[in-house]
Amino acid sequence: MDLNKEDGGGRKYVLVEVADYFNTALKPRIQKVAFSANWKDGVPQDRDGQSHTFKCQRIESYEDALNNIRVRRPEGAQRRLLYDEFDDYQLHYMLDFETRDSPTLLNREAFERPFAYTLKIRRGHESAHDTVVDLVETFHYLIGMHVRRLERHHHQGRSYVVSRGEVRSSRGVEQVVVIWRDTEGLDLGREADWADAELLLRERPVDRVYVNGPSHVYRAQPLEITFRERMERMEIEPQREGGRRAA
Repeated sequence: MDLNKEDGGGRKYVLVEVADYFNTALKPRIQKVAFSANWKDGVPQDRDGQSHTFKCQRIESYEDALNNIRVRRPEGAQRRLLYDEFDDYQLHYMLDFETRDSPTLLNREAFERPFAYTLKIRRGHESAHDTVVDLVETFHYLIGMHVRRLERHHHQGRSYVVSRGEVRSSRGVEQVVVIWRDTEGLDLGREADWADAELLLRERPVDRVYVNGPSHVYRAQPLEITFRERMERMEIEPQREGGRRAA
């Protein structure tokens, strides 16, 4: 921060901390440096500070995932397999069937109302409580998107979050637009005309467009398919411990 202030540079940093040390140590230190570079005995020697913004993300833990598994009681053939025939059925097939609608596995409602998606998160010794999860930011990480601009629009009485940026792949660099909105009561035809005129025509070319939920937007892909595929890809690599979603 001091070096950037001196020479107008664009240096970046990433800081990682655990438990309560973010609130008790890390954040106060950042605030302290932003307020003044000169301190003595806990007192700032000047007010020659700088404007500074940093992003804080809490990564979903393994315990968070376990806390959000919701098991439904099997019926019919599945129930007979579980209770009457095969002892190892639950061990091998539970996640495929009984936990299909769990919040931790991204149930259908997550993409119908993406800005209200919550997981039960436990902090320290507190009881788990509903915490809003940032699906927009999580998707950026899952597809490796370098975000150039994040926009907010309004249409049909609801808010839209639109991100624009690049995704690098073996095929080269793709220009990507991601559109998020609540889907209940949406007139897809009206939305398609509006999105084409207001969101897409102004910036061409666009190589790929992702939209959550049903959509008539030209060339748009349902992002939930890619979301789940990338999530599953991470889940089958147990050596990569840590979280999947940014809260």
